[in-house]
Amino acid sequence: MLAIGHVIRQRRLLLGLTQEGLAGQLAVTGPAVSKWEKGLSYPDIELLPQIARTLQIDLNQLLAFKSDMTPAELRTFSAVLPTKSGYAAYELAKAKLKEFPNADQLRLMIAPVLQLQQPNMTAAQWATVAEFIENNYLHVMHGQAPNRAQQAAQMLFYFYLSEARYTDAEAQLATLSDAVVAYNAMRPDLYMRQHDVARTYAAGEVLLGQDVAGMTRVLAILIKNALNDGNLPYAQECVRVGRALTKMLQSSEAFQADSALLVAKATADREQVATVIDQLVAGFMTSTTPMLLAHIPKSAGIASVDKRQTIRQMLQAFVQDPELKFAWAHPKLRALLQEYEVANDD
Repeated sequence: MLAIGHVIRQRRLLLGLTQEGLAGQLAVTGPAVSKWEKGLSYPDIELLPQIARTLQIDLNQLLAFKSDMTPAELRTFSAVLPTKSGYAAYELAKAKLKEFPNADQLRLMIAPVLQLQQPNMTAAQWATVAEFIENNYLHVMHGQAPNRAQQAAQMLFYFYLSEARYTDAEAQLATLSDAVVAYNAMRPDLYMRQHDVARTYAAGEVLLGQDVAGMTRVLAILIKNALNDGNLPYAQECVRVGRALTKMLQSSEAFQADSALLVAKATADREQVATVIDQLVAGFMTSTTPMLLAHIPKSAGIASVDKRQTIRQMLQAFVQDPELKFAWAHPKLRALLQEYEVANDD
């Protein structure tokens, strides 16, 4: 029962039918279709041919006879299919799917193999095969295996890109998780293929900024963990890596300061504390937007930041840190506090 319900659901979605729409064509109720798809009931036997015709499949497919392939069968076919050229590969794939209509892994294997055969087909043949490939991906997307559905959705996005179907590709992004879209840099890839220079820069730089921010957060956590563990060399290496990263991207000194201060506090190095804070203030006053992040739209609030006031607030926060009390006697730090009119009762 579960197998036939799975077939009904997949074919219904592939054909763009609602449960009520399918029920109307079969003269049954929507809840009846819902129960079939959930495996809670089974269609009357005399209704099966009509269901198959409505879903545009045969009874063998509807009843899911030989519904899946064994791993050995899949490996064997995956070795045979690439030996066929052009339209013959499509015909062999189509025949195999008729034999195993619910083998999602087979569908996912077939599609990219057929794409490689496009140069060996006429335009008319490829139009047929392209529709077949798209329907295979959609079939798996509408299935009940979430991991395979996401894999199919991602593969369909790249298929649309290869076919220059950019509107479909952009719509396809909505079917994917944000994490998958970001990890694979799918938006800048799409915009680049559309020759949209501005959006490619902006989308790519957003991801670059997010990745750098993520890496610096991880490094900061590892530094704190190493200091808690008494592993000073490890913490110092994390600081070195963070400095190299921010220098390479000409990005903010904030990570360098935060991580270096952690190590300086752990070693009670007053000179290092003074150097870090002095460099942070100087870097903030002269900072500009990094070239590799220059195309990200800036809000009016960011553009109008009062740097002097921001530095003053930052120094006030440092003064309130009890772990930095030992350092404020340093002449360089006293000069900064005086310049930015920050009181220090100590």
